Amino acid sequence: TTPIVKTPEVFALFPDVESSVLQGEVHSSAGVGTSSFGAAFDADYETFFEDSNIGCFTGLDLGEEGTSIVTKIRWFPAHQTTSLTIGGLFQTSTDNSVWTTVHTITNAQEAWNSVDFSGLSASRYIRYISPGQTCRMAFLEFSGVAAKSSGTCDVRVDIEQTLSHPATGACLLYTSPSPRDRQK
Repeated sequence: TTPIVKTPEVFALFPDVESSVLQGEVHSSAGVGTSSFGAAFDADYETFFEDSNIGCFTGLDLGEEGTSIVTKIRWFPAHQTTSLTIGGLFQTSTDNSVWTTVHTITNAQEAWNSVDFSGLSASRYIRYISPGQTCRMAFLEFSGVAAKSSGTCDVRVDIEQTLSHPATGACLLYTSPSPRDRQK
């Protein structure tokens, strides 16, 4: 059963929840007006993100309502620049100030590369940061599960069965079995 309440705690109980490709606003060290600003997210292998500043990066701001638990990152280096990605970092953040490194690229190929995750915290920002002074990345894809890190969540309750209760003289609706019952 797929839970409707998507918090990090529930996701930990139900790891089989399907993830999807995350969408957001591009944020990068290259200026908004540059030709390569959003190129790593344009679904075109012929274009690529490029920046020549130390600490260059590109990533997504998932927005306040887009906070998600990252489950997979895929990347495709720009043509003949795979070696420039070795030592690159994938990082997540809730506030765009404090970053957590979730993966360091130790090897890559001139094709799709990927890494799967479990147990990460919900994040609003995801980025690739270059190990050197030159960033080049043809394609980035972040997958995950939408989550609320705090506050309230919309809940859908499905009726599983009805039970009568003598104290009320009426039928009570039994909903949402416990995680232990779901595993049977």
